[in-house]
Amino acid sequence: MRLEVCDMLTDNYNCRLGEAATELCLATSHGGEVSIVLENPEWRDVVTADWRRQLAAALDLCFADYNNNGDSNKSVTILLTDNARMQALNSQFRRLAQPTDVLAFTSADGKHLGDIAVGYEAVMAGTKISGMLFAHHAIHIIVHGVLHVLGFSHDDNQQASEMEAVESQIMSAIHLPDPYADANNNARAAAQTGKEARA
Repeated sequence: MRLEVCDMLTDNYNCRLGEAATELCLATSHGGEVSIVLENPEWRDVVTADWRRQLAAALDLCFADYNNNGDSNKSVTILLTDNARMQALNSQFRRLAQPTDVLAFTSADGKHLGDIAVGYEAVMAGTKISGMLFAHHAIHIIVHGVLHVLGFSHDDNQQASEMEAVESQIMSAIHLPDPYADANNNARAAAQTGKEARA
């Protein structure tokens, strides 16, 4: 899998970037491509080299079972944007005139799995509920979106439980807090991670 910034979100809608685009490139252990469109400059402080390594490890785990089915040359595009864009997309595609943290769009293209859009402010608001650090919560939200384009759903309680279990396993495997654990536990884990980073 290759992680990079591109200048267009494909399939369901287009997102042309101006000069603010930043190129990132990260090789991971599975085939396929993940393109990241950095539309909102607030994301720049989040998308560090360490964060990219953690995200790449999480995406490897997302794609592991999919790739075991013998089809590794697939692509996904991730748009890192803001509430205004998320509200516009949510209104256009779901008829809901409000922002949301993540939207996932599956693709009919045989080589492109789909597109994921993630809103900065909504992810920030989610950290107050989850007790997670922003960078960790952002990885979880992206994992959630990628699992959607891979066919996971939470339309009923059983599907939701299965999807949440996969998300928890992925986050645990890359040594990040369980997004579905008690918020107080996540706050303690976030504080500990902050202490370790300062040490």
